[in-house]
Amino acid sequence: ATQRTPLRADLGHASRAAGHETKAKQHYAEALSIARAAGSPDEAARIALAWTEIPVDIRRELHDAVAALQQTLQDLPAADSPLRAQVMARLAFSKAWAREPDARTVADAAVAMARRSGDAVALARALQWSTSSRDQFEAFDPAGCAGELFALLPDIDDPLLVAQVLNAWFIGCIQRGDREAADRAIHRLHATAAEHHLVEAGFRVSVAKAHLALAD
Repeated sequence: ATQRTPLRADLGHASRAAGHETKAKQHYAEALSIARAAGSPDEAARIALAWTEIPVDIRRELHDAVAALQQTLQDLPAADSPLRAQVMARLAFSKAWAREPDARTVADAAVAMARRSGDAVALARALQWSTSSRDQFEAFDPAGCAGELFALLPDIDDPLLVAQVLNAWFIGCIQRGDREAADRAIHRLHATAAEHHLVEAGFRVSVAKAHLALAD
């Protein structure tokens, strides 16, 4: 059973890459079920995070994602860990979109746990996912959340997460009127998107450059 778990998760990833999100959801759900039946909460958590890595649930799977993440969090050991912090943060992201009143509380608890864990990637993901439970200026404040994210960049090796952090920093620089820093951020984001073939990040670069051109 445990050998089937990564296979199903890999099929989910491949289906998503091919644009078959419904099929991807099916494979991820099967992988989750197998991991839970095998008594592997950590593996189940990693699968749940892989499924919800992109926020498809905002459009059509919101309540399914909340239910899956809540169950995953419940099954994990209660002690602090980078994995638990990330699941909690991702749950808070969906809770905010579902307008659940405890979203901000869950997000803050996830960020605090990630800080205690000392894991830079867990903290970056927790901060990134906390943005949906904060207002625009707080979420992308260069002197706050966005600044903390930006400071973590040297310790992050996930290209997608790097792109998300750079995008948050860019938005914060624009909000605070720091055009020079915004230009540097968008240049770096463009290079990251091009090097790693990140379609969504590349699209964000195009939109950002169009906005900057209109402002000139």
